[in-house]
Amino acid sequence: MSRTADHDLPYPALQTAQRLGRLVNVARRARAWTQEDLAAKADVSRITVVRAEKGDASLGLWLWLKLLWACDQLHRLDDLLDPAKDENGSALALDALPTRIQRSRT
Repeated sequence: MSRTADHDLPYPALQTAQRLGRLVNVARRARAWTQEDLAAKADVSRITVVRAEKGDASLGLWLWLKLLWACDQLHRLDDLLDPAKDENGSALALDALPTRIQRSRT
């Protein structure tokens, strides 16, 4: 069992960690790398690679970033980091816009 039970994460967050783990695993195998190869490239331990591939959500973000970088998959986070792709945030921003704009009196 992974250490995520201690963190009491919502189920969708745990699923996302598992998907990230699968991404790292598939990317590593597609490159015909062993876990040791990936660990060396990412400058982490082999145990960290094993934990990541199992979807251990207790791993620090910096470790996920190192692993994704090592597998040339860091670009997969671009959509997540693009504020324009945040539909809920965009809707909230639109709701906050004034309905009327008055001309300034200068």
